[in-house]
Amino acid sequence: MKKLLLKLGRFIKRNFLSKYDLYFYKELLPNYLLGLMFFTFLIMLNELFFLAKYYFEYNVPFNQVMVLLFNLMPFLLSFSIPFAVLPGFLLTMGRLSMDSEVIALKSCGVSAGRIIRPGMTVGVLIAIFAFFFKDNIEMPANMNYLQLKAKIMSQKPAVELMENQFLELGGFKLNFSRMEQEGEWQVLYDIHLIDIAGRRTIEAEKGRIFSDPEDPTHYILKFMNGSISEVNTSLSDQGQKEEHLFISSFKYLAINRFIELPQEFYNKSPDTMSLDELKKDIDERSKGIWETIIVQEKEKERLKKSIDELWKNYQKEITNLKPDQIEAKKNSYKLTEQGLNVNIKQIEQIIDNYKKGLPAFQMMKYHEKFSMPVAAFVFAFICLSFGLFKPRSGRNEGLEISLLIMLFFYGFKVFVDDLVVKQTIPLFGAWIPDFIFLGIGSYMFAKKIRE
Repeated sequence: MKKLLLKLGRFIKRNFLSKYDLYFYKELLPNYLLGLMFFTFLIMLNELFFLAKYYFEYNVPFNQVMVLLFNLMPFLLSFSIPFAVLPGFLLTMGRLSMDSEVIALKSCGVSAGRIIRPGMTVGVLIAIFAFFFKDNIEMPANMNYLQLKAKIMSQKPAVELMENQFLELGGFKLNFSRMEQEGEWQVLYDIHLIDIAGRRTIEAEKGRIFSDPEDPTHYILKFMNGSISEVNTSLSDQGQKEEHLFISSFKYLAINRFIELPQEFYNKSPDTMSLDELKKDIDERSKGIWETIIVQEKEKERLKKSIDELWKNYQKEITNLKPDQIEAKKNSYKLTEQGLNVNIKQIEQIIDNYKKGLPAFQMMKYHEKFSMPVAAFVFAFICLSFGLFKPRSGRNEGLEISLLIMLFFYGFKVFVDDLVVKQTIPLFGAWIPDFIFLGIGSYMFAKKIRE
């Protein structure tokens, strides 16, 4: 066992931890971190606009905005981790080419495959890390982000107050004639509140609506100088139900009300599910559909075999028959074949209709959990192959090229994902961007090998 470990250690050191490998890793690390920060900031710009809107327009506390940003970071990193490979590897290969180190390695008899090996190793490690990061860190963070966002959006009724309009607030209907700003507070005047479930109405001279910053589902309504009208049901001496209207006045009244949050708070989406959870969700959604499709596929195969058997029998039956008898037999078999083909087309239509009921969006997201991490390896391969051709590549040029590749890849991915969800193309279409870039990298590497 000890000898085996020693051999394994020597193998790893010789092939992955040589002086050249360590030098490559040393050059790659700062470039990759630069690319990671560059793409994270780039992807974050759009989200920062919405976070600023929450703070300035919805009066969301700054600490909640920071919690939102913290839980948003894993989602941003799930994209920037693979995309950061582009500038990281392009800048590294450009640095090696700039000092003619790639040429020196080639002149020493080092193959192109050995030159890019440390980069390919890092590409594989980044892909593996990206997969586990996406499944174990991004998914829970996405759930926290959506839940907090749902809570924040539930605060909007307290912000979007409009005069002479009914406001829905946790089953209450509230109306007021005017609103005035008094210091930091919005004070409502001539308030009318209808509680249909509680069979009561409240009228008040003025009041305010508070939302609990610790629990945005909780609202506190405070009224001054008003009256409550409510209907109470009681039993008479004869055991019959009687309804009585009670009217009472108040000087101060406080009502606690809890509202329901949007569905994002309660239900998980594919972006908040782990790989196992998403697989289980897909199985539950498509179980009956797949069973029907399998039955129909078997029936389709049976009919195709029937057609083959039909013409085999035809060949046996026409032996020793006259030409006119053969023609009649042939026409009879053709009619039978046409009927079977009609049945096959009907079955194919049934299968297509059932496939439209499959959870295509969830299935696309399932493939994305693999295809995006694999993209890190694909980007590494294409950048390393490109670097073998490129004699020089400055920092600005490397960032520009990586940005163009990222925009093309992501735009093409969005286009293909839309086709997959619409079931215009099969599910493996989610892998098309990876395959195309892998093909481009393979072509460039093969071309360099043949030189």
